[in-house]
Parts: sequence; structure tokens; C-alpha cells
Amino acid sequence: MIGVEEPLAFVDPPEASLAASVGIPPRAQIVAVNQTPADTWPQVRWTVLQAIADGQDVVTLTLRDQAAATYEVVLPLSQVELDPDRGDPLHQLGLVAARPQLPPVIGAVAPDSPAAAAGLRAGDEIVALANTPITDWDTLAETVRRHPGKPSRSNGSVRVSGCAPR
Repeated sequence: MIGVEEPLAFVDPPEASLAASVGIPPRAQIVAVNQTPADTWPQVRWTVLQAIADGQDVVTLTLRDQAAATYEVVLPLSQVELDPDRGDPLHQLGLVAARPQLPPVIGAVAPDSPAAAAGLRAGDEIVALANTPITDWDTLAETVRRHPGKPSRSNGSVRVSGCAPR
């Protein structure tokens, strides 16, 4: 058979969500729902949606945290409505997929771009920008968004590691 490997069910619940309030931390991995193995997003999604459709009051999620400890939390389903106007039922619960943490490595630089003029090259890793340590691509993007139109190479506020020879 030919197929696609499904993404694992890592969650990143918003701080004010129901999922966060029952103790689900950022980047925890769901490995089972109601003691049934479910470690990919499609498995988790369908199992939780089925529980909601069946009128269950709660689901028990088995989680694995970043230290590989496994534990369970009980997530109430009473606040979820299967209503298109309310949006995704999993988002109503705070079960939001964690985005993969990508390294802040430049894949390509457009010719005649500000990045090229600043001397950045494919393969460079940004380690700091505007005095902010950069550990992943999302942090880099957010830092750039907070400083629109501001040059940074000229004042030394961009630090690059692993640069290609210049």
C-alpha cells in the first residue's frame, strides 16, 4: 500500500482554554483517548468527535509530556457544540495541533533582496535578532513582525551561526 504518514497528536492548548485548565501543557502528545490508542491527529479527532456525537460527558486523554512521562487528564465535553457557527469542536476544547518547531535556518535568499544585501545566504542559521535569542522559525518570524522596516545588519543586531564562507 502507498500512503502518507499522519502527524502525531502534539497539542498546544491556548492558555485560557479548557484543555489548558485541566492540565494539558504545551507540546504534550496525546497517545490514547478513553484508553484506546490514538496517537495521530486523525485518530484523536475522530475518537473525540465520536464521543461528542455519542453524548459522552467526558473523554479521558492519555498524554506523554516532553520528559516522556505518561499521565491522564479528564476533559469535559459539556461546553462543546457540534454547530458550524461555533467552529471546530476540538478547538472549542483547546485541542490545537502544535506546530512543528523548525530551526531558524535560511533555505534560500532572493537575489537583490534586503537579505542578500545584508549578506545572508542559504544555510545560515539566525541565532539572535534585535537582541532576542532565536531558537526556532516562529520566534524569528514574530521578531521580524515586531520590527517592521527596521534594518538590523548595520547595527550588529543580527547574529548568524554556521554561515557559508563569504
